[in-house]
Amino acid sequence: MELVYDFLEGKCDYHSFVKQLRTNDDIFDWLQSLYKEEMLKDKAFRCENALWRANGNVKDAINNLHCGISVYDKNDIYNFLYWFLSYAFPQKTINRIKV
Repeated sequence: MELVYDFLEGKCDYHSFVKQLRTNDDIFDWLQSLYKEEMLKDKAFRCENALWRANGNVKDAINNLHCGISVYDKNDIYNFLYWFLSYAFPQKTINRIKV
């Protein structure tokens, strides 16, 4: 989903992305479709703990990355998505930005 990559590459600002994330379940459906059971077993996978705590549910894992009431931590959500997609698509280059 291009919106997620746009966010990771700085083409979509954080607030616009989070607004879409909260209202567009297609984003979570797409991310969940990339989930593989092996992710929970791979200690080299940087999202393993977040997904394990959420029983493999990507939406719950992301929703658990917040501080305060319904406010996502920009760094945590960015890093989760970056590492999740890097694992799912190791051949794709993501022009990572500093957050």
